[in-house]
This record gives sequence, structure tokens and C-alpha cells, in this order.
Amino acid sequence: MKAQGLKPTQIVEQERTLLYGQADTVFKRLIFEYKKPGGIKDINERNRQLIAQLKGYIDDLAKEEGWDKRRLLGVAFDGSRFVFMRYTPGWTVQKPVAVTEKSLAQFLTSLARLVGTKALTSENLIKDFAVGREYRNEVAADCVRAFYREIKAHGGEEGTKERVFFEQWKIQYAKVHGSLEEKKIDQETLIRSYGFTKKEQKDFDVYAFFFSLDCYYAVLMKLLSYQVVGYYTLKGFTGMPLREWEEEDSDGLQRRMQDLEDGGMFRNLGIRNYLEGDLFSWYTEAWNDGVYNALIQIIRALNEYDPKTMEVAPDETRDILKKLYQYLVPKKIRHDLGEYSTPDWLAERCLNQLNYNGDPKYRILDPGCGSGTFPILAIKRAKEYARKKHISPSVTLKNILKNIYGFDLNPLAVISSRTNYLLAISDLLKYKRGEITIPIYLCDSICLPAVEEQADAFGGGHQRSENFHGGWGFRIPRRTPCQEATHSEDDRAF
Repeated sequence: MKAQGLKPTQIVEQERTLLYGQADTVFKRLIFEYKKPGGIKDINERNRQLIAQLKGYIDDLAKEEGWDKRRLLGVAFDGSRFVFMRYTPGWTVQKPVAVTEKSLAQFLTSLARLVGTKALTSENLIKDFAVGREYRNEVAADCVRAFYREIKAHGGEEGTKERVFFEQWKIQYAKVHGSLEEKKIDQETLIRSYGFTKKEQKDFDVYAFFFSLDCYYAVLMKLLSYQVVGYYTLKGFTGMPLREWEEEDSDGLQRRMQDLEDGGMFRNLGIRNYLEGDLFSWYTEAWNDGVYNALIQIIRALNEYDPKTMEVAPDETRDILKKLYQYLVPKKIRHDLGEYSTPDWLAERCLNQLNYNGDPKYRILDPGCGSGTFPILAIKRAKEYARKKHISPSVTLKNILKNIYGFDLNPLAVISSRTNYLLAISDLLKYKRGEITIPIYLCDSICLPAVEEQADAFGGGHQRSENFHGGWGFRIPRRTPCQEATHSEDDRAF
């Protein structure tokens, strides 16, 4: 088994109940059915009941787990014969084969290929990366606590990156949610859910907690994006892009995370603006063992997922991060913060009212896109329109990037929306021509900058002052005096 890359301790689900019946063993994407000795006959005409049973199990497991059934394998075994069966499409059932060294090697090879990944769906992500009554799991809790402890220890020190970023995040957070001091946050639920110690509970900093939570969520999204986008775009790459990362020591992983946060890895993949030095990258300079151990857990868990799910089960993977975030923060606390998600049915209704069918002659802008519900559903329609009209994948990608936009004031929402946008077009990225820019932007679409004319060294009326939301501003020359003389007053409007 070790020669095939299998670990004898890997967990199987014994006697899993499916709609069709009770399968004896389900091991990731393998359904294994035991029969009593002599239960498998020498020709498949005499195994019709068994074959029908395996077909039913494959159909049911594909529906429940979000798999394309072409990626599942059914195996029956009676101690002396194997029957292998899969959907290719169309059912392919091998004739019964005796247990030999060759047939056993075939079984173990198939098993090794099937056990390493699981469907990339919101339900699976919630199980692995959320914290809650039903899905309590240490991946999220360990990472949030590691970030929180570093912020508590050094987030108030002058000259540290974590302080600068933490203070700027507070300003942005207040713009989006209002002041936390004015809200009744159920700290006991947060403390209990994330496993803080009694000592930490005495001086619990709710700002440091939510900053740490945002950092965890942002890191998870960035790593997930790199895994999926790299899978589709890294030419000649074998295996998962993050596979080698889980073998790195602390210094090696720190270097990789710095490169990721700087955006270099995505620029190498031809994506210009996925990461642009956001407020959640401070941890790469505040590196410690707690951060290292937490990130290794995330990477190992992500390596169990199959990016191909984005292509074979698109409805199951649409806006997968929105549901995950809902399980990171209890519903009441999210609502106390003013966070409400647009349900898919309502977004679909709005697009229907706009008569938007994905035609590239129309453009869509969501000025408060959140995690990207409207852009992602619009992308789905654009891809379906292109399929019906036989538009090439490269042109489809170009049309989507040109026509479907989103704005948001919340930096975490922008990362989330960009991630969902990337995941939605991931299967098209191999057809891109040159670099691309994701049309999701961090900005305040309601409070526009105020423009005030001023006169100084540039000459009367040749300078403007921008006063932005938050009180800061700067001056920009409108035109040089010689340019001013050659344009009418109307032309000079900025």
C-alpha cells in the first residue's frame, strides 16, 4: 500500500447509507461492495443485480458530494473476483477478473488516485474551515488565536507593521460597520467558539479578534485561489500547486507566504491585481511558530480538495466563500454588525428584471458587491450565453472581464469577491491572452470625493483638492497653464 502512496490509517466510511441503499464501504471517491464467496459470477450477464446496485450507489454519491460521477469508481469483491465499474460517460463494466498480482495492483492504483481529493463545495469547506456548534474544528480556531495573540502582544508597539495595519483596519472597519463600542457584541460566544483561555477572556479585545478573523479568512481565500488558479494555468505542473508547501519548514513557508502576499505568484500566473498589498499581510513579518503551525494546517486541508469541481459541478461551487463566512461568525453577531447577504434567488430575480442574459453588449456593475453574488451569477449567464452562441473560450473570458464589474468599501469583501470571481472563470484562464485584471475594486461608490478649486503655484484654478471619506486629502494639478489656454471651460471639467 505504501508503494501506491496510501496510508493504512486513512479513514473509510463503513456501511454508508445512500438513497439507493447501504454501501459496504465508501472511501473518498471509491465505493466498495463486498459479496460472500462465490457471489460474483464469471460473466456479467449473471451479475445484473450487483451491477445495478453499484450504479445506484455511484449516482447517489455523486449527487450527495457534488462529484461528477465520471470521477467515481465502483468495485465489487467476493474474495476471489473483482468487478470494476465506472461512468465514462456511459456505463463501463469490466468483466470479472480473478484476484491476481496484476488485478490487485490495478485496484490499489485506482484507490491511490481516488483517495487524495474531495469535492470543492461550500459544505465541505464549512466542515474543514469553519467554527460553530456543528462544525467545531481547530483549523480556524488555531489560526485566529495565533493571529490574535500576536496582535495582542505587539499590535500596540510603535513601528511594527501589525500596529500600522491594525490601526488602518480599524478605520476601514468603522466605515463599513460603525464603531464596535456602540454595538452589543456577544463576546462570550466568540470566546467559547474559538477556545480562548481564561486568562485571555479577562482582557478580551473584540477589535483584535475581528481583525484576526478577517486575516484568517483572507489567508484562506488567497491560498484557495492559488490552488485553483494554479491548477488550471501552471503548464506542465503535476499535482496540486500547494502540495510541496506542506513539506516546508518555518523559514521556507514564510518565504512562500511573503511571495504570495506580495502578489508575485499571481502576477506570474498572468493576474495583475488579485493582491495589491492589503491590510491582512502583516503576519509575514510577525512570523512565529503559532502562525506557522496554523498555516500548515490550512495548506494540508486544502490539498485534499479537487479544483476540477469548479468545472464539473459549477452550481455547487458558486460563491462558496459566502456560506463559509456565515459559519465563522454567529448569525446574531453578523446582524449586529450590519452584515446581510443577498440570497441567490433574490439576485437571480434582479438579473431577470434587468433582462440580463449574458449578452456581451450589456455591462453589469454591482456598486456594493460584498462577496460577489451578483457578479458570479452574471458570469454564469455570460458563460451560458457563450456556450449557446458557440463563442470561443478566449473571447468569452475577454467579454466577462470587460463587462462584469463590482465595487465595495470593505477590503475583506473585495478579496472575497475577487476570489469568487477568479474561481468562477478558473476553467477559462488557460485560454487567456496576456495578463488580466479582475474588475472588482476597493472604493466607496456612495460617498464621492469633494472637489475644491484652489489657486497657488499652478495658477488660478489650476489645482484641485480631493477631500475623501475619512478626512484625508491631497492636491492634484488639473492642467498646466498652457493646456488651460487651449481648452474651453467645459473641456476643463475634471
